[in-house]
Amino acid sequence: MIRDAVSCPIIFLTARVEDADKLEGFAAGGDDYVTKPFSLEVLGARVSAHIARDRRVRTRSVICVDEVLSIDFGRRAVLVNGIEVSMTKKEYEICALLVKHRGQTFDRDRIYELVWGEPGDGSVVTEHIRRLRKSLSEAGAEGDYIKTVWGVGYRWRA
Repeated sequence: MIRDAVSCPIIFLTARVEDADKLEGFAAGGDDYVTKPFSLEVLGARVSAHIARDRRVRTRSVICVDEVLSIDFGRRAVLVNGIEVSMTKKEYEICALLVKHRGQTFDRDRIYELVWGEPGDGSVVTEHIRRLRKSLSEAGAEGDYIKTVWGVGYRWRA
């Protein structure tokens, strides 16, 4: 599925007009399906609308994970009982990635690619996860929010 690789809006531009083709495009993760012929003005307006919608979703500020833990995406802060947890930028980004994709398992190399923006050493992620868990625990968050899926990777508990 396309969504496994990218998180930006996806618009299919095609000459295929059958409903089955459109349904296949949406099932593959597309956000819109534009058939030929189309005007550049309308295409530009559709792209702008999808980008604006994507920004609104991304700027949804506070997500309460449970009664103890919340994440304020606007401030880029993780809070335990309303108090900000001290963590590095990368620890926050790993936490935010996992929370945004609750229940989805990521291997260490994929987390590295998504957080650092390039391929790298997945063992670095293991150390960041360890420190992130420690920070949450020391701040008073009980339980393990980040689950290890042995032989696969990590996921945020659903």
